[in-house]
Amino acid sequence: MAEDRQAPDLTHAVLREVGPWLRAARRKRDFTPEALSDTTGISASTLSRLEADKRAPNLELLLPITRALRLSLDELLMWKAPDPRVRSRTRQFGNLTVEYLSPESAPIQTFKITLEKVVRTITKTCIHSSARPDRP
Repeated sequence: MAEDRQAPDLTHAVLREVGPWLRAARRKRDFTPEALSDTTGISASTLSRLEADKRAPNLELLLPITRALRLSLDELLMWKAPDPRVRSRTRQFGNLTVEYLSPESAPIQTFKITLEKVVRTITKTCIHSSARPDRP
């Protein structure tokens, strides 16, 4: 429920940035509002209102503009979605490795715990004098 209340604020924030990004992209490609109007078939006054954030953008307007400016909608909106992947953190405790699988903010934490096998090798061999085969 709380996510539903936050979504309109986020959407409005992203859409509010369309006008400035549109103006910057148009200027970067040396288009005047009139030239972009001729290319897209959208009136120069509508383009001006979009750039001034006095008109809400919609796909009917944005698709011809992005096509004329040779942009994708993502480039125009400049929306960077948060990375949904969880970056695991790993801690080492001797031969025990703990990998945190859930975000720190999660109400339930999940871990992957790995116990590394310890192999001990004997590097020096000692033979007791009574066990030597050359002695009777």
